[in-house]
Amino acid sequence: MVPFLALFFRSMGVTETVLMQLTFGTSLAVAFLASCSSTGQHYRQKSLLWQAVGIMAVGSIIGAWTGTAVAVRTSSLVLKFIFTVAIAASAAGMFFEKRKTCEDTKPIPSLLWIFAGFVSGFIAPLAGIGGGIILVPLMVYLLRFPIKKVVGTSSGVIVFTSAIATIRYIYHGWGNMLLPKGCLGFVFPAAVIFLGISSVISAPFGAQLNQRIKSSIFKKIFGILMLMISIKILFTSL
Repeated sequence: MVPFLALFFRSMGVTETVLMQLTFGTSLAVAFLASCSSTGQHYRQKSLLWQAVGIMAVGSIIGAWTGTAVAVRTSSLVLKFIFTVAIAASAAGMFFEKRKTCEDTKPIPSLLWIFAGFVSGFIAPLAGIGGGIILVPLMVYLLRFPIKKVVGTSSGVIVFTSAIATIRYIYHGWGNMLLPKGCLGFVFPAAVIFLGISSVISAPFGAQLNQRIKSSIFKKIFGILMLMISIKILFTSL
C-alpha cells in the first residue's frame, strides 16, 4: 500500500518534503479500518485474546504518540529507509527462524507485553504500517504466542496503534500549505475511503485463511510477502 500511495501522491505533484508523511498518514488511516474489520472477524472465530490486547495497547499508544512526533520531523528519504529496513528485518526473522514456536501458557512479565506494544507502536508511524509486521514476530518469538492467536490479537492492538498515529498525523499536518487540496492534515480522505473499503472487504477473508493454513506455512508466506515488499521499495524510485 505504501509504494502505491507514494507513487499516487507524487503523480499529484506532492513535494518530497511532505510526500512520505502524507503517504504514511493515509496508510495508517486505512490500516485502522482494516484492523477493525479483521479484529471483528477474529473475535467471532475466537482467535483473539482481549487481555493481551489491553496490556500491549498501553505500550502501543505511547509508542504511536511519540513515533508520530518523530516521523513528522524526519525527512522523506530517512522514512523510506526505515520502512524498507523494518519490513526486511521482520520478514527475515519470520522466514528463516528455525526454532519451534512454543505454544504453552507460561507466564510472561507484563513489562514485556508493554515493551512489545511500544516497539511496534513507535515504528508504525515511522514506517507507515499498522505495526503487525513488527508485533507478530515479537509475539511469536519474545512472548511465545501460538501463531493462530497472534494474528487476531495483533489486529486488536493495531486498532489502537493506527488510531493514535492517524490522529497525530492529522494534527501535525493541519494547515500545511504544501499539502494538496482535500487533505485532512497528513491524511488524504479520498484514498482512505477507496482503499479502506477494499481492506474492510478483504480482511475477513484473510482471517479465515489464517484459520485454515498451518502455522509453519503461514509464517513462510508472511515472510515471503514482506521480503517482496521490501525489495519492491528498494528498487522503486519512490
